[in-house]
Formats: sequence, structure tokens, C-alpha cells
Amino acid sequence: MQRYYESKEITDFYAKYRGLYPKDTANHVIKHVVNNKRNYDESKKLERMLEVGCGSGQATNLFAPYFKEVIATDVSPNMIKRANQQNEFSHVRYAEGCAESIDAENGSVDMILSAECAHWFDLPKYFSEVSRVLKPDGSLALLCYYIPSIHPTGSAKEPYVEPYWKVLNELMSEATYNRDAYKELENFYPNIFLKIPSDQKVSFKMHKKITVSLAVYIAMLKTVDAFQNTKKDQLLNRFSGMLKKAWGLDENTDESQFNIDLHFEFRVIVARNLKSKI
Repeated sequence: MQRYYESKEITDFYAKYRGLYPKDTANHVIKHVVNNKRNYDESKKLERMLEVGCGSGQATNLFAPYFKEVIATDVSPNMIKRANQQNEFSHVRYAEGCAESIDAENGSVDMILSAECAHWFDLPKYFSEVSRVLKPDGSLALLCYYIPSIHPTGSAKEPYVEPYWKVLNELMSEATYNRDAYKELENFYPNIFLKIPSDQKVSFKMHKKITVSLAVYIAMLKTVDAFQNTKKDQLLNRFSGMLKKAWGLDENTDESQFNIDLHFEFRVIVARNLKSKI
């Protein structure tokens, strides 16, 4: 597993700016999970969920109401500390742990969740652990999304999106990050889906639009691991200037007063009956 979200600074930004999943994400996933269970009473909660790569708990909070017990793990001590600070559920427990060696008994979990992190895992080891820990009728759920497309609020989308991606791609070419992992994320996990050792898996997409200021969006970009280096502030300041120029804005435009629409696309994968080996 690769580590990018270790510092307190990135943990704080992550907790503030990463609560992006559509509210009905969990409901859609749970429908697939319970369909895998025989004689399941939908009026009752599922027994146990294990989340691998929980960060500061954004996805955890969406799924917690559907389970009697939730154990959420992350390799970053700072992420776990932050998750515990904002934990509002008595049945949710956060702990340090990694994807390649899951601290759980064989066949003990109804669902394993990994949101926006599977592209960093050692997948053969992770899938082997998932297979070991899931109950025979348990399911694996993976969520992912990429950097959104954006355009000024109230404007036509088309004239602004292409210049935005041109500026962003130029910026990304200067950033330091695992390009193979990011390519997988950018394309919404095509190879990860194929590598899941199961012939019973589904994939579907969801969408979400939010309106924020340009200043908030730049703060959101600080949570992207590609910018976790000593040049991140310099790169993001350049991004702001280049974007204003590409959009024909005055360079002195107040970023906190200029609103933009963000269009996110999410991919959800649910798999069951995972084999122990790929």
C-alpha cells in the first residue's frame, strides 16, 4: 500500500473538503448487498461492516445506519484521530489497519467497503484478505471518483470545460504522483473491476453537482495526493491564475466571491463470492 495522507495538514483539509458522495450511495449499494443474502429481513440492520481505507470517515457515516457494528480502518494515525474526533455513532469504531493484512476473523463480515483508495492497494493481497474475512454471503463494495469538470455558475458549460482540462492537465504534468494509479482512477477502475476474483460483480455510475467558490475548489485540490509535495501551493496558485486567464477573467478576481459548478461522476462496484486467489 502506498501512503499519501499522513500529515495533520492534509488530514484537516481532507476532513473539511472530502464529503462528496451522493447521499443515496449507501442505499444503492445495500440493495445489492442484501440481494445476496437468503431470507434476509429488510426491516433489520446488517450485522457488521468493515471499511478499509476510511480516511476521516466520510463514507463511513453514509453506511453506518445500515449496520449494527462498523469497524473502519486506515493506515494513517492522523486520519484515525480525526475520524474519532467527529464520530457520532456509538456502534462505529475506528482503528489503524492496512488493506493487505486485515485484523478480522475469517467469515465475520457482511460487507467490506473501500472508498476512493483501492488504486493504492496491493490488490492480490487485498482481495485475498477480503475473501477470507467476508461471510459466505458477504459483499465487497468499492467507490471511486475523479477530479470534477467545472464551469462558472450560471454560464454555458461547453466554452469553459475544455480550457479547464487543458490547464489542469498542464498542472498535473508537473506534479509528483503515481501515474499508473491515477490513470486507473481517472478511468473509474476498469482494471480493478476486471481483477476482482469474482464472476458475480456489478458496476454502476452516479452523479452529483455542487456549487462552491473557486477558493473552496482550490482548497479541495489540496486534498489530492498528486499535490502532496513541497510545490503544491506554488502549483495551485499557478492553476488559479492560468484558469482565470483561460476563462477571460480579470487576474484580480476574488476567488472567494467567484462561484463555479462542480460536476462529479462516481463509480460503484459491488462484488460477491470472491475467490481466495486471483
